[in-house]
Amino acid sequence: MVKVIELGYLGLNVTDAAAWRKYATECIGLQIVESGQDDRFHLRMDLQHHRITVHETADCDDLAYMGWRVAGQEEFKAMQKQLTDAGVEFRIGTPEEARERHVLALIKLEDPSGTANEIYYSPQVDVMKPFHPGRPLFGNFIAGDQGLGHVLVRSDNDEETYNFYKLLGLVGSVEYRIPMPDGNFAEPCFMHCNSRQHSIAFGFHGMVERLNHL
Repeated sequence: MVKVIELGYLGLNVTDAAAWRKYATECIGLQIVESGQDDRFHLRMDLQHHRITVHETADCDDLAYMGWRVAGQEEFKAMQKQLTDAGVEFRIGTPEEARERHVLALIKLEDPSGTANEIYYSPQVDVMKPFHPGRPLFGNFIAGDQGLGHVLVRSDNDEETYNFYKLLGLVGSVEYRIPMPDGNFAEPCFMHCNSRQHSIAFGFHGMVERLNHL
């Protein structure tokens, strides 16, 4: 079975790009990389070209897509067969879409809740361009082969969501129960694909947006 090896990038839709530029640099300490397009810019946290792309839109502030990396071209081909054998619908991104993500190739698909996912290989790594944080940092971001971090996303059906990400090669389980204000309990599932404790979590019901936190 072929597996993804990191949550490598994601896209955010935002309604106030100027506020996000200020927040990303002055608060979080990320580095802005201009895209050359008026409706988006990139955010960098290590030597990879970018980890987050901020897309300006008029109607929502939410997750746009997540990008999962596989090790190489052979794993990329094997993932296509794995998805086909499981009956999962997908399409191969166009060369233009791959260039937009700064990767060699990508697969585009959706999880059972309709969240856009992409599977790719060979991201652009700018080894000759040191990371310059947007503000002074007392350390650095932990990314590299652990990926950019983790996300908690909406799940309309936890079993289907678990099976989808398990097919991509992530593993994990429900770890505890959390009492909620309405008297119900959340049972979040945490799944990982590398040494990071988890790359994705879900199981908080009633979410409207796709993304709870990053």
